[in-house]
Amino acid sequence: MSKAKVIRILEDVVREKRFREDLFHCINVLTLELPPLRKRKDDIPGLITFFLNRFQCEGEYRVERVSSSVMRQFCDFDWPGNIRQLRNTILKSCVLATDSEIREVEFPSKSKKDSFDDDLPEFFLKLPLEEIERRVILMRIIQNHGNKAAAAETLGVTSRTLRNKMDRYRKLGYVA
Repeated sequence: MSKAKVIRILEDVVREKRFREDLFHCINVLTLELPPLRKRKDDIPGLITFFLNRFQCEGEYRVERVSSSVMRQFCDFDWPGNIRQLRNTILKSCVLATDSEIREVEFPSKSKKDSFDDDLPEFFLKLPLEEIERRVILMRIIQNHGNKAAAAETLGVTSRTLRNKMDRYRKLGYVA
């Protein structure tokens, strides 16, 4: 439903005295109509750079760029979830990246099933167990919106165990 349609419905509800007029005016200050990301493909490289810089500044990841082939894949994807889906895909790619460049990307599936629940990517099979564990822990923290206690619970470990593992990764020079 478009915002213009929502505003018209709210105007009717205000006239019927089922919604406070002052609140309506508070939320109806400025209406911006932005086309979906799939219609603004030229914005994608700038958004990718923005998100990579942001993740670096937050001290979470060391990824600085994406390869040209991955950039083309990002620009070709339709992004039904718009910028939030782009951000989450970049974040997931940063978690899975093995160095400062994203060389491959796993796009969200169109089904409701989370694509991270699929079989492990082939390159995981080439990584040491400790690195796989670190990446899975980071992914669970992301899935739980930074809530480490909830992440520990979904991993089947105590919060203390999770904290100890993250401390170990920091001492080894990994960002956890």
